[in-house]
Amino acid sequence: MKRSEIKESNPPHTTTAYIPLYTPPDVRLGLALLPARYVLRGGLKSLTNAITPNEVRQPFYDSIGRFFGFNKDAGQTKNQVNKLIDAHPEFKEELEKIVSEDGRTMAQVSQNDMGRALKYTPSGQKLNAAVKECLSEWGLSGRAENMLQYAFIEGNEGRVGRITDRSIKDIHHAIQSNLFNFSYDTALGVGSVGMDSALTNRAINDMKSVYSEAIAYENGKKPKDVTLGDIFKSENKIIRSTKRNFIRKSFERFGTDTLFFLRHLRVPVKFAWVEAGELAIGAKGLLWANDVWGREPTMLESFTYFINDKLNPKFGIGDPISSGDIINFYQQYCSIYHPEQMFKSIEGPNITEGRTWARGEVIFDRVAYLMNHTYNYKHTTEIDPETNLPVPSAHFDLPKFIYLLGHDLINPLQPEMTMAFVEVANSYGMDAVKDMEAQMHDKVPLRDMLAQYPVDIQRVMETPSQAGVSSFIGSPQGSSQPAPRPRSPEEERYENQRANNQKNASHTKAPKAVIEVRDAQLQERLQQAEQQNLTRH
Repeated sequence: MKRSEIKESNPPHTTTAYIPLYTPPDVRLGLALLPARYVLRGGLKSLTNAITPNEVRQPFYDSIGRFFGFNKDAGQTKNQVNKLIDAHPEFKEELEKIVSEDGRTMAQVSQNDMGRALKYTPSGQKLNAAVKECLSEWGLSGRAENMLQYAFIEGNEGRVGRITDRSIKDIHHAIQSNLFNFSYDTALGVGSVGMDSALTNRAINDMKSVYSEAIAYENGKKPKDVTLGDIFKSENKIIRSTKRNFIRKSFERFGTDTLFFLRHLRVPVKFAWVEAGELAIGAKGLLWANDVWGREPTMLESFTYFINDKLNPKFGIGDPISSGDIINFYQQYCSIYHPEQMFKSIEGPNITEGRTWARGEVIFDRVAYLMNHTYNYKHTTEIDPETNLPVPSAHFDLPKFIYLLGHDLINPLQPEMTMAFVEVANSYGMDAVKDMEAQMHDKVPLRDMLAQYPVDIQRVMETPSQAGVSSFIGSPQGSSQPAPRPRSPEEERYENQRANNQKNASHTKAPKAVIEVRDAQLQERLQQAEQQNLTRH
């Protein structure tokens, strides 16, 4: 069965865009080695380019101080200027003008100043023309001046006075070398942006799949109409945490992508030696390694794991939902927003946590019980003995749990209030929950709330997994035995029609196969109606 067919026949939150898999140790090791390789390679190559060839060839053991003396002696730059001035007297006037703009003297001339002034000399103009001619073939003629400065630093190897001896062929060779790096970095950057865009789009799809129904409870929209803007405006703390993680991760991904395009900018010539592409890949590798080794799972990732392990018809339909799954969600949520409410003691006496655990375990058991009775084909599903089809006996799905948890409505320190919200969500729907939430903020007593939405929370708190399919109270005569969950109009019509079919069959002696076909058709219509009923809840 195709994923699209599964998605169309189920609520949005039962499928995800990404199927999480366990990361093998060798992949983790490779991700750790990747940034090390490129950071070292990019950094050392950049450092080598920043040093003149003579210093690179200098034996390391001669003088450690000389090996790290990257600035050279004070007179070297002045000697280079003098050589260039001797070859082109008109260069001095332009160079003095550039230096005087910043209030400096000729003794403070830098290679960046010489690169800017070089285009005013006859040889500089020839070089500029050659650069433009070469770049025009690539459609990059607008960056000729910046490429000229790159060629001046990389091609001349620090010997400014010899630039006049270079032929046009040598100039083309230097520019072609820069263009190769330019194109290489650009190609890597385009590929990286494309991959990051795909990952970002997949994350957006997962946010919509997991959260659209919970957000629809907030703003009254239909789940299919929920947009990214609605996700960003949600008051649900779980979704707000996901929003922050999404923004931070997008900034990291696309921020490192900009390193690939540094050669597109008018970078100062003194930074021409930086290997931007190499460093960009190294930065990417650091992010990947941190994702594997140093980052905790986000709430969205935990939900996607849960969905694919428990709800996705293709991967997790056979595993029942346990109270441990619900507790883990609660623990992760508290670690972000309420660390003081987390269960921390794994072993040893802790009276306070023990009491809280005793109260909270009942809630978590009940939530798991209701979810298993909400979703079809779970291990605890009740089967109709007549039709052998699952009976939808509860209406508490994952989006309702996300809403309650993200609005701080699940709190083991307040077990009665929490259980009331769970039972009202199951029996009356989320509009009733929102009404109770507003009353709670107005300090309305719980008994007054339950007078409007009667549920027997004491019964389910005593035996949450053996308390029947519902805590709904529907005995207006005051019977001591609470009535079962009332049938929906669709269920009533189905039962009446099936009874009529059986009655007619007894009179007309219709074949058993015909009766089974009729019942199957009625059951299919009932399931469709129940799906619409679940959506309304």
